Amino acid sequence: MKLIDISQTLEKPMAGYPSLPSFERKWLRHYQNGDENAVSQITMAVHNGTHMDAPYHYCESGRKILEVELERYYGLCQVIEVPQEYKSISLDFVEQFEDLAERVLFKTSNSALRYEDKKFHEDFVFLEGNAAAYLIEKGVKLIGIDYCSIDGRGTKGKPAHHAILDHDGSILEGINLTHVEAGNYILSCLPIKIDNIEGSPCRAVLIIE
Repeated sequence: MKLIDISQTLEKPMAGYPSLPSFERKWLRHYQNGDENAVSQITMAVHNGTHMDAPYHYCESGRKILEVELERYYGLCQVIEVPQEYKSISLDFVEQFEDLAERVLFKTSNSALRYEDKKFHEDFVFLEGNAAAYLIEKGVKLIGIDYCSIDGRGTKGKPAHHAILDHDGSILEGINLTHVEAGNYILSCLPIKIDNIEGSPCRAVLIIE
């Protein structure tokens, strides 16, 4: 069995959505201060780094993180590579895939170009709303993208979020697929067990058995 970590490291600086507070860590106790142990504190939005969006994130009647069954976050997954020239993932592109797993991750030029300098890039590749709707119609339950958001920067109405979350789907954002080839894997992206919340950081891993 081989594990491939597709999570970002939570650190500062790191690529993050500009409207959200950035990741911060400080030492409450540390050996250099004469303390007998080390204790750190982190402050962050739950949508920093690699994280899950539950339906409640954009759907008031939708389920929250702990209300979604754990099986959603573990199981057969399909990684689809999007050609470098694509600026967005369109309906025309996804329609060529008919036999889809319940979990689909998109590897785009984001992975190779938009993480390394740890700055936010507004021109990231995103999933178009009608393409998201097609995937949901095909029975996909979890859709992942290799950047901060599945919708484009400034996209009115967040159509991809709504196409997925309004239909009880789940979104995995902030993955890094730089060293991952297209194909089938087992995905594990279990969120942290936090009550009454719309999203959660997770450690996303692809498993080859």
